[in-house]
Amino acid sequence: MTTFQSVSSHTENHSREAIAVVVFGLGIALPLMGLVLAILHSVIETDVAYGRLGTICLILTIPVIMIGSHLMDLFDRSK
Repeated sequence: MTTFQSVSSHTENHSREAIAVVVFGLGIALPLMGLVLAILHSVIETDVAYGRLGTICLILTIPVIMIGSHLMDLFDRSK
């Protein structure tokens, strides 16, 4: 293996790990964003968008966390 291939492989592993951590972190941040949007919806009663966006964030939380944890497991297995 040449030095370039070694560096390329090393960089690719770090980018995969970063993607897994970002997706998992997004899954952690989604319920907080959903909560804030739901509170804004209750304060601003005439607005509909905050309530819908808050609901979408809260619904997407579990699938995004599952995808992020799956990606992290794949990365750990490849080591």
